[in-house]
Amino acid sequence: MPDPAASRVSKTRSRFRSTTEAEDVVPTKGVASWRREFFEALDLVQSEIKRHFDQSGMESASRREETLLAAAKASVGTEEDLRSLQLPGNIDVSGLHMQMRMLGDLTKDEDFCTVHELAVYMSSRHMQTRGLFKYVENLIQLCLSMPISMASSERSFSALRRLKTWLRNTVTQKRLTHLALLHIQQEILDSLDIHVLMREFISTTPERKTTFGVL
Repeated sequence: MPDPAASRVSKTRSRFRSTTEAEDVVPTKGVASWRREFFEALDLVQSEIKRHFDQSGMESASRREETLLAAAKASVGTEEDLRSLQLPGNIDVSGLHMQMRMLGDLTKDEDFCTVHELAVYMSSRHMQTRGLFKYVENLIQLCLSMPISMASSERSFSALRRLKTWLRNTVTQKRLTHLALLHIQQEILDSLDIHVLMREFISTTPERKTTFGVL
């Protein structure tokens, strides 16, 4: 690395000049040159951050979260507002609009700041209550699984490579996806009660109750 105290010749870059005539060459002290390099790097970082977050996908994700949190506070827009959120096909807009109008009554005593807090609250409700908010839960899952600004999406690639090396081609894509989620979210997995999950799995259909009994 060059000595920052050493003098050096500084020239204006051609793209910043409005003329092709030769310029006066002025020697610049090392500290001044490093200051210029620092601010150039700072401008580059700022522009890259803005480019990453200032895009249509990020705006759509932000609007979905705002819509959910507003509905939890009994503030629901029109169906056309929901259609503009570019929701996937498994979410019926009319059904979602009706469930959002009901959500405000369920959460009137709560104050949510994030979608994660709303997700924790909904997961603690009774299964019959959660069944009334199917599309709301689908939208919550969509918001929590968007990889736009999540570091876990970066970790998923290395985790997926390890899983594919271990499993090779002996597993279906669906099972590989489920195993990848379990591997990446190990902290959440360790906090779950396996007995509660077993009871929920068995109670889904009468056939499972007959096969596994009641826990």
